[in-house]
Amino acid sequence: MKTFLNCTPNEFIAQAVKLRAPFAAWIEKTGMSEIFRRVPEGIGAMDGEEKSAALRRQNDLNLADAIAAALEKDPQGTLEVLSVCCFAEASPDRPMRDYLEAFFEMLKDETIRSFFLLYTRSAAGSSSKA
Repeated sequence: MKTFLNCTPNEFIAQAVKLRAPFAAWIEKTGMSEIFRRVPEGIGAMDGEEKSAALRRQNDLNLADAIAAALEKDPQGTLEVLSVCCFAEASPDRPMRDYLEAFFEMLKDETIRSFFLLYTRSAAGSSSKA
């Protein structure tokens, strides 16, 4: 399956433009920005290893809440975002595993993950329509 990981530069740019509006709407509807801003209580008073462990636990909680929000608050938007990320039309005949496998593979890549994080901030904070 073609994704942001294995496409050409021209395909990447064209698909990123297609992703902007549905991604911004999805971020808004699901509350993703708020979910990923959460940090452990008392983080400022923790030392290095304690802080790292607390941040890992919080990240796991945030990810679980993000998945729940995506599925519960905007299931159609979630499918649309996954479809655009996978260069595919949303299809009731395509197994969901295909989309999820491709999405999680993209998230393993630090460069793509950084792109999504920056694009999340950009999409959530922008009023421009691409």
